[in-house]
Amino acid sequence: MSIFYVVPDDQLVPDLHPTLGAFRAGEHVFATGYLVGLLEAPCMGFLRHHRAVDGQTPVGPELHR
Repeated sequence: MSIFYVVPDDQLVPDLHPTLGAFRAGEHVFATGYLVGLLEAPCMGFLRHHRAVDGQTPVGPELHR
C-alpha cells in the first residue's frame, strides 16, 4: 500500500513551533512533528476500530528515532 501526500506550506519546520527561534531558523522541509502525526492518524483509526474502549483515545507511548 502507498499514499501520496503533498506537504502544505504550513507544515514546514519553521511552522512547527513558531515561538521558538530554533524552529523559525530551521529548514523549509516537512517537519518531523507533522510526519509523526501523519503516521499516527491511521494507527489511531485502526486501534479505535479494533481495540479501544468507548471514550478512550489510543495514543502511541513511545517515539524512537
